[in-house]
Amino acid sequence: DPMALWDVTVTDGIVALTDADGDGWDLFSLPDPYVTMDVVGSSGETMVVDDSIFPVWNEVVLMGVNSVQLEGGLEISVLDSDVGFDTTIATCVASNIFYNATVEATCSTEDDFELWSISFSVLPSAG
Repeated sequence: DPMALWDVTVTDGIVALTDADGDGWDLFSLPDPYVTMDVVGSSGETMVVDDSIFPVWNEVVLMGVNSVQLEGGLEISVLDSDVGFDTTIATCVASNIFYNATVEATCSTEDDFELWSISFSVLPSAG
């Protein structure tokens, strides 16, 4: 059903300790990651997890989005929260959406350096 409503929940993830050049995300600590998700007409983000390369969110990021919005592509970004500005660790688009399932999305550089991996689920909307 193209108009079925879905909630997208980000469960947890893994963030690379360094960028592709070997530089750390923060000078004196681990990154403070959070996730943003965007589909046509809707966006949301998780809370920041301080000093972690293994963040756990368990948060609904998109609520009540329909199948058509999701099929248009789900843009996922992981960012490092910093004072003054946030650093984008990487942005990728999930084009194959699995409904009623928890899946893992991975974002890598062209030479397969894995920048982040997150688990998220797309389940029938609770509201």
